[in-house]
Formats: sequence, structure tokens, C-alpha cells
Amino acid sequence: MESAKFKTVAQSLLKDSTFADFVIKCGWKEYKVHRFILSCHSDYFKKCFEGKFLESESRIIEVHEDDAEAVELMIGYFYAFDYSDEPKPEAKLKNSTLVNAVVYAIADKYEITDLKPLAMKKFGVSLGRACDKGQEFPLPWSCMWVLGAIAVDTPEAKQASLDFVQRVPQFGADIAVKLAEMTAKAGMTARCSCHPSCFDSVPKAGEALKHG
Repeated sequence: MESAKFKTVAQSLLKDSTFADFVIKCGWKEYKVHRFILSCHSDYFKKCFEGKFLESESRIIEVHEDDAEAVELMIGYFYAFDYSDEPKPEAKLKNSTLVNAVVYAIADKYEITDLKPLAMKKFGVSLGRACDKGQEFPLPWSCMWVLGAIAVDTPEAKQASLDFVQRVPQFGADIAVKLAEMTAKAGMTARCSCHPSCFDSVPKAGEALKHG
């Protein structure tokens, strides 16, 4: 109940700049925000506010190099604890998969811990729709679904997943970690066609892979 009340109050603050004490500039837009709210979500902004940086003194940060749509969704998430991945008619991001891609990227950059898994889950769902499967894949299956979509004969899904991994290298790294965890947990084994002795068994932590 208290959590729901806090979220309601937080959402109202986004529309009321009376007590705003910081400005985020991106392109031609200016967002009047609250340092307390940003600090609750982002370690990047928390360190920025606490340190002796130009931004902490001027109380203005310019992020013109970031995707404008991602910035707007990020700020909305700070106050609503969620975001819509439905592309706007005038937006350059024409599908939900790409929307979630840029949100994941900006969450990674600004160290927004709770936004990354949310964007990853939404990405898996939107990619599932792109593949016309009509299924939702919870974390970590959204990671597996990215790799699966690359191989399927669905141009939109294949290109979206490839673009995402190439644009957000960190996501590719996260996929590798998740797949390794899933493989180890399941006790799966794998072999490669060029060297049958490779990967005869999943190595334990700290063991090096042997190439036969």
C-alpha cells in the first residue's frame, strides 16, 4: 500500500516542477527533475550529485549524444517505475524491439539497476511478437530467444536481434553469462563439428576449456 502511494506521488512530481532541482537537456528538450528521485534509481546520477562535478554545481546535465527517445523513456521510468515500448507515430524507432534496445542501452550507461532487467524482459516479449509466436519469455529465456531469433527465417526478428546485440555489446555479454549459467545448471554438454573433443563437458568454475 505504501509502495503504491509512493509511486502515485512520484508520478505526480514528473508533471509538477515546483520542487525540481535539476535539469536534463537532450536535443531541444529540457526535463526538470528531482535529484532525490534520480538518486533512488541511478548510481550514475547519485555519484554525479555527490561528487564535485560541474553538473552537481550547475545542476544541469546535457546528454545530447544519447538517443532522445531513450532519454525521455528513462526519465519517465524514474517516476513511473515502468515505461511503454509502443513506438510513437513520429518516432524514429519504428518497433517495440528497438525501443527496448535503446532503453536497455541507456539503463546500462546510467547504471539503472532495475531498468535493465525490465528492458530485457520487454525485449524478449517484443521479439517474440516479431517472430509471431505470441509468447512471453521471462528472464533469462529472453536472452535465449535473442539467439534463437537470429537463426529463424523471420527477417524482422533476425535483423532486430542482430541490431540490438551489435548496438548494445553489454547485452551480448549478458546473454553469454546467462546461457553459461543455464547450461551449467542443466548439466548440458556440447560438441563442435571441427573438434569433437571440444566442450565434452561443461567446465567447472575456474577450469580452462581444453581444445583437443
